[in-house]
Amino acid sequence: MKITNVSLSVLESDQAVRDFELIKLHGQERERWLHSSGVGPQRSTDSSRQHEFVLHVDTDEGITGHCTAISEGVASLTKRDVEQLRGLVLGENPLHREHLYQKLHQGTRWVYRVAGWAGAFDNCLWDIAGKAADMPVWALMGRVRESTPAYLNIRGATIEEAVEDAQAAVSQGFVSTKDHFYPPHRENILWLTAIRTRWPVHRPNARPGRNIYLR
Repeated sequence: MKITNVSLSVLESDQAVRDFELIKLHGQERERWLHSSGVGPQRSTDSSRQHEFVLHVDTDEGITGHCTAISEGVASLTKRDVEQLRGLVLGENPLHREHLYQKLHQGTRWVYRVAGWAGAFDNCLWDIAGKAADMPVWALMGRVRESTPAYLNIRGATIEEAVEDAQAAVSQGFVSTKDHFYPPHRENILWLTAIRTRWPVHRPNARPGRNIYLR
């Protein structure tokens, strides 16, 4: 298998703008502010457009690897980046990922910046490998567990709201929560104690190992 082309798709859409205000939090041990969306028009568009990049790597066996790429900032892809990458990898075997990584790493060592295609190109190669083997990429790499635990950010303007949000997280099957509370730390302790105290009541079969992460 050989790489026959590298190209980039640019997806363009309206630039969404949301107005906001800064709200000062009182009773804090240091000055704190929150931003509040929903002030003025909920959503508006300006004259600019937002862009999402998708990198494509084609092969002579009809398999194409795809991956989203960075479209903003110093590491964003440019037309010249894609042309340079294409010139370096045409004719190479896309399954030889380590060889291509070493080649591109050495080839860009003296460019003095990370090429915007570095991560996206590698992901395209993994996509090709998975399609060639008719296997999901995680199966090629190997997995450690059947599932991965996740936490849910919980919020609330009062203790009761925070408890309700935590209980809702448990009812959805989350094994952990993470707070986004803004009172001083002494009051936060009261909030977290209330959540921990009432957690098992909401779900009798709740495991004792449930966690509360602090922001």
